[in-house]
Amino acid sequence: MKLDFERIERETGPRSDGAGIARAPVCGSRVADPDADDGLGERPPDQDDDQTRPVRAIDSGAEPTTFSVVVCTYNRAGLLGRTLESVFRQAYPRDRYEILVVNNNSTDRTGEIIGGAAARSPVPFTHLVERRQGLSFARNLGIAHARSEYVAFLDDDAAADPTWLAALDDAITQHGAQVVGGRVEPVFPEGAAPPAWFHDPYVRGFFGVDYRREGQPVRPIRHPLYLMGANIAYARRLFERFGGFNPRLGRKGKRLLAAEETELNRVLERHGIALYYADGAVVRHLIEPDRLTRRDVRRKAYWGGISDALVDALVLGPGAVPKRAKERWSELVRRSRQIVGAPDSPERFGASCRVLYCLGYLAGAAGQYLDRLRGGRPAAPRRPAGAGRLASGGAAPTEYDDLIGRIRKAVEVGVPRGARIAVVSRGDDALLALPGRRAGHFPQAPGGAYAGHHPADSAEAIACLESAHGRGADFLLLPATAAWWLDHYRDLRVHLEARYRLAVDLPDTCLIFDLRTPAERPTAQGGAPVASATGGQRGRLRAV
Repeated sequence: MKLDFERIERETGPRSDGAGIARAPVCGSRVADPDADDGLGERPPDQDDDQTRPVRAIDSGAEPTTFSVVVCTYNRAGLLGRTLESVFRQAYPRDRYEILVVNNNSTDRTGEIIGGAAARSPVPFTHLVERRQGLSFARNLGIAHARSEYVAFLDDDAAADPTWLAALDDAITQHGAQVVGGRVEPVFPEGAAPPAWFHDPYVRGFFGVDYRREGQPVRPIRHPLYLMGANIAYARRLFERFGGFNPRLGRKGKRLLAAEETELNRVLERHGIALYYADGAVVRHLIEPDRLTRRDVRRKAYWGGISDALVDALVLGPGAVPKRAKERWSELVRRSRQIVGAPDSPERFGASCRVLYCLGYLAGAAGQYLDRLRGGRPAAPRRPAGAGRLASGGAAPTEYDDLIGRIRKAVEVGVPRGARIAVVSRGDDALLALPGRRAGHFPQAPGGAYAGHHPADSAEAIACLESAHGRGADFLLLPATAAWWLDHYRDLRVHLEARYRLAVDLPDTCLIFDLRTPAERPTAQGGAPVASATGGQRGRLRAV
């Protein structure tokens, strides 16, 4: 029950380990083994490393982050040189980044362009060849050979601004970001101008990302907001824990399957890894005229629907797809009526693309159903490395499911029945299912829903806490996946330690702070605090 608190290494040679990039030959050339692991599979985590905490302490005096910039390319010889030159010109220490270019079976002059770029590269440069066709395969090969703290991806038809890496580094060092992406600005060849229909918000979303209107230069975001694979960086150790990009997704030749980064990002979100948008990390995405036609955009929309149906099955499980398919059917009917009712509307093309998206989703859902009828294996959510099996011998749960079970046991022991708990939930309702207690999202929007983002700073985090406390929250629960809050919001930590009692201290499971006053805490005969229901003297809470 939710409460509305607002209302009441595969690389040979030395590895840097963050101290700097070990120098490699200026250009090495490697060809991927078609039978090799695609990088999606589970890898054992570092035993002494909490994968959900920020990669580095937030310290303005820290050394700049090291980056492995991965550029995957397929038959874009005419644009690739521009992309690589933009990486060469970064206003960033040259001993803090390297470049890896993955040639995915190009048949044009791509190899020649890469060779020339390697000869003049001012930073370590590695040329890789991935024989298996597909963007996910290519990206995973780049990840396998990356040696830096972070792996940054840049598309072969994009050019990074000179401050791109510096802006990513700012988000990492100032916010503890483990996943960060930036603005993607569509640009057009000289003399070309986009057609009027390009400015439809849905259509424009295929070519760029721009959240400047939100007002914060660096901010956490959540699905359905997204980061584009053309401009995104991940802490490398996340791949060691969660695997790489799913080869079932991502473009393969003329197949426009997409959303490989969306699937990974949604998995990370569900495991407590915040996604950050850094507006200063800008890349310019060149839109060639042959890609800016109504036919091409319609194809993107249709394949986007197919891709999202598969992503929903991979992230939420196959059982979630029929419900989403009903929603897409309802939207299809509504959009079709909109088109018929206003044939001259400037929104007509965008609406028609959404119709095609819905048709694609329904086709993807139907395809999954037919595959199961034929005895095919349904799509299954990925598990992070280290997940164990149930003692009963049943199906293997995710490590996250196991964490939720441990949290419930901790609450049963350390929190009185009937108490009201503010849970740092990332919007996950599963964390609110605490038997005998009433739990709500924290932070929370009016109406009881998750606010959709983390507090901007410690002051906002403290204000959210005291607002929830003043309207009835008895406890604050931070799951282990949110323990980074106490490192990131340092003043919040000081505030909690100074004013409230730590009722449950299990760092591998959760921390629970008792927000009640001493007078509100019933005690046992020996004077020690015990779990007991409270009378709720700070106002009534509305269950939602």
